[in-house]
Amino acid sequence: MKQLCRYFLVVCAPLWAQQISPTINEVPSREFGHPRLVSFPLTSSAPNLVEGREFNGPSSIAFDTTVSPPIVYVADTFNNRVLGWQNSSGLTKGDFANKVIGQRDMYSTLAQGPGTALSTGLSAPTAVAVDSKGNLYVADAGNNRIVRYPAPFSQTGDLLQVDLVIGQKTVSSGNASNEGQPAPTEKTLSFSVNGQAYRTGLTFDAAGNLWVSDPANNRVLRFPLANLGANTQEPAADLVLGQFDFISNGPPQPQNAKQTNKLNLIQPSGLVFDQAGRLYVADGYSRVLQFTTFSNGTQAARVLGIPSSSPGAPAVTYPNGFSLGVFNSSGQLISPPPEGVFTIGNNVYVCDTGAHRVVRYDVPENWPPETTTQPSPPILSVIGQLDFTSGKSNRGLKEPDATSLNAPVSGAFSGADIWLADTFNHRVLSFPQNAAAATRVIGQLDFAFNTVNLIEGREVFLNSSSLFSGGGMVVDQNSNPQHLYIADTMNNRVLGFNDARSVKPGDRADLVIGQVDFNRSWVNYPSGDAQVPTDSGLLRPVGLVVDVDGNLLVADSGNGRVLRFPAPFAQSQGVLQHANLVLGQSSFTTQIKDASSQNMNTPFGLALFSDGSLAVSDSVHNRVLVFRRTATTDFTNGQAAAAVLGQQDFISIAAGNTSTRSGMNGPRHIASDTSDRLYVCDQSNSRVMIFTSARTSQSGAPAATTIDNLNQPWGVAVSPNTGEFWVALSNSNLVWRYPAFETLILQNPVQFNGQIAAAAPLALALDKFDNVIAAEGTNRITFYFPKLTFQHAASYNQSPMAPGMLAFLYRLGKDFNLAPEDGTGFSPWPTTLSDLQVLVAGTPAPIFHVNTTRIDFQVPMSAPQSGNADFLVIRPSTGQILGTAALPMGQANPGFFSANRLGSGQVAAVNEDGTINGPSNPVGRGKYISFYLTGQGLVSNAPPDGMAPDAPIATPQLPRIVIGASLINDSDIQYSGLGAFAGGWQINVKVPEATPPGSNIPVALSYLDQASNVGPFPGQKIQTVISVK
Repeated sequence: MKQLCRYFLVVCAPLWAQQISPTINEVPSREFGHPRLVSFPLTSSAPNLVEGREFNGPSSIAFDTTVSPPIVYVADTFNNRVLGWQNSSGLTKGDFANKVIGQRDMYSTLAQGPGTALSTGLSAPTAVAVDSKGNLYVADAGNNRIVRYPAPFSQTGDLLQVDLVIGQKTVSSGNASNEGQPAPTEKTLSFSVNGQAYRTGLTFDAAGNLWVSDPANNRVLRFPLANLGANTQEPAADLVLGQFDFISNGPPQPQNAKQTNKLNLIQPSGLVFDQAGRLYVADGYSRVLQFTTFSNGTQAARVLGIPSSSPGAPAVTYPNGFSLGVFNSSGQLISPPPEGVFTIGNNVYVCDTGAHRVVRYDVPENWPPETTTQPSPPILSVIGQLDFTSGKSNRGLKEPDATSLNAPVSGAFSGADIWLADTFNHRVLSFPQNAAAATRVIGQLDFAFNTVNLIEGREVFLNSSSLFSGGGMVVDQNSNPQHLYIADTMNNRVLGFNDARSVKPGDRADLVIGQVDFNRSWVNYPSGDAQVPTDSGLLRPVGLVVDVDGNLLVADSGNGRVLRFPAPFAQSQGVLQHANLVLGQSSFTTQIKDASSQNMNTPFGLALFSDGSLAVSDSVHNRVLVFRRTATTDFTNGQAAAAVLGQQDFISIAAGNTSTRSGMNGPRHIASDTSDRLYVCDQSNSRVMIFTSARTSQSGAPAATTIDNLNQPWGVAVSPNTGEFWVALSNSNLVWRYPAFETLILQNPVQFNGQIAAAAPLALALDKFDNVIAAEGTNRITFYFPKLTFQHAASYNQSPMAPGMLAFLYRLGKDFNLAPEDGTGFSPWPTTLSDLQVLVAGTPAPIFHVNTTRIDFQVPMSAPQSGNADFLVIRPSTGQILGTAALPMGQANPGFFSANRLGSGQVAAVNEDGTINGPSNPVGRGKYISFYLTGQGLVSNAPPDGMAPDAPIATPQLPRIVIGASLINDSDIQYSGLGAFAGGWQINVKVPEATPPGSNIPVALSYLDQASNVGPFPGQKIQTVISVK
């Protein structure tokens, strides 16, 4: 049996066109930073770790008290979702939410709603409320609507249903402010204008009417309970505050634009009723208005938040015992206004967002009367600060604790606890009613942490479009195993992985530089101050290189310097690492960013030359600095650069343009090749500049050549093996490969010779096998590997593979170059051979034979029968991926093994008398002949993969077989089922009496509508034959 199987599978391999490097698969096969690998389209671009227990700007809290214990919902605004915990009473830090609303799963964060794949999803939800029936109302600010999810925890489907939409005609009709009309109506809302979502509020009165703050329309609306029936189209409000009618939305006249104006509202946000039915509304004048009567345009009864004053008194300082928000000496608001209000009984609490505190007022019956000098009641107590006059975020501490706040925007009361959305600490705190310290935290792993989402060494934050975009990687190609370093820019750290080959989703880094642990993201640790650099801390690190001794150099962009950390993996682990060299500043504690030969402004990219000299792109100063050293000398702290490229001298900083090859405009990442050429991403000039002999260049030297008209080139990496180089085109979501310089300069026009897809790529690196690693603007690191292709093991076609069939895997572009090895040939075939594994949709496939260019294997029976399946070839000893592809799958792919092993001609067949069919042994008419094939597809009760059956196992149905010109009757098919070896298919059939004699009698079949005569080339038909006497 072993020899029979070898006979069929020892084939003449086709010759694939060879290149100097493999063809890289267009999509990533591994990633780091997100909990799971998603190709395209992506479902998240959020920074850091998102898996259902974290927040990015939580902004509202609501409790469903129709059940016990109450359910708690939190609007996770910038993750575009609402999270729900079923047992609010039992919550502890790190608990995962039980339900996600507005996304399909816990990992997705992109804005949803009309025009997306999830019309019932959410975009920047800013408020939540629960009615008396347990229905959840969400202010879907980015979609300018309110959506109602009926009792979410009672719904059992995969997709939560919506039964009411307010502010738009239907759930999918659109998301325009005021439904795209020039003026509001009683049916429209304006929560978001020109992409800016405003804080809003939702609350119910005792009668069940819904009250909504409509911020961009400068009003509050009441929607009566009678208009809130399920599937009501365009419910209408019946009352408006802040405007005199439903079609007005203008701000107050200039003379009335002040805190004491009780008639108008400006961008109202939080609102709530107290037990007595009084309504409190926070608005953009940094105050809270109290309403006691309700009719269109009615004015407020009182205003909270105005400091007391009297003639001759000292100037008011903020915050104080009356104020809400912080004003400067000129009376200008310099902080966010109060965003949220909640009540306990008749005590109102105000989230004084800009003063980083929550203040409590006495019941209104105890308020002093309003006067000209004291228009507002005094604050009774404060949470988040030690006194009424303190207003720093987190009380000025380096990191938060259980008593501090950072921009709280809403709160709620449940049972005996106050719950606060501590927005910029990205957490929700629960305080016992009269306590100064919280006893529970959700959204963070402990009270001391406050990052966007979570960080614990499994994530990155590379791109903050409003602040900075960074990211950088390097693989230490001299270490064994290869170490991978990632500049986690916005987390102010560098992550290190001991083995670059095995990094995958969910892995935790092996070391961290710039922080004391994986849970913090301090600037300039341990100072915590952006103006106070240290020898251990970082501020927005970007470019990375590793020298021949394994030392790591880091472009510490925010501190205007480059630091060198001695061989990080050779240091004691778990101990804060310290740099032993600084370039760009005179010492580890200075921060001077003026242009000179010794100072840098914003170092971005790094490249090392053959003698250890260093090039640094200084992006803000539009230049590259070259620091020289020799093989026997080292750099010194504060060493002056020897040359500058992009400028004519060390003090010039003006941006260059494309009219010359000597100027630069915002250079980003750089790289060098083995001939000391320097490749510079001249990002704002949309080109890559290549400088020859850059190590020894004179200042101001022009580039030897440029590659022009590129769409935001950010990253570049050069192969030391082939000289080919890759360029990250951030705005095109592509990475292009170019030929080596010697070939490139002879091209006209310059042509790229490879392409992969990446989401806003920012930086690139290559491992020692020239596999591409990309840092994406979607806050993840993606890994690309050589692309696989396949052939049917009998006919060599490339039709979709079927479960159970035998096939060959090859690598495109450049062969595997594997160490040949045979399996034993006996059952079961191994799933690891020559330190190789083939994974098909995650399942190890049996391998029969490995040669230098090809792997012969059986497709697992559990493989998909449609679409694509992910194929991986890996070395299990190291985790290295040698090839990957998403390959097509089908129900069946029948193919005859041929006697000449070429896929056509005489088939492999045995006559009834046991002789091998052929011209010298033709089969008699009316006699049975046995055919040997593969590709029958899924068969029930099949033996384990890699094993031959020990009894006949029939295919689910019979094939349609033609011999000569005759279609074989089903009754003449004696057997169709699994054959004598793993992956084999045997068919025993009677040769029709009408078959003419000859040595080229055609034979073909179809099974599950798939034909056996499909050849290896598109559209090709092959002929298979038998000999008949």
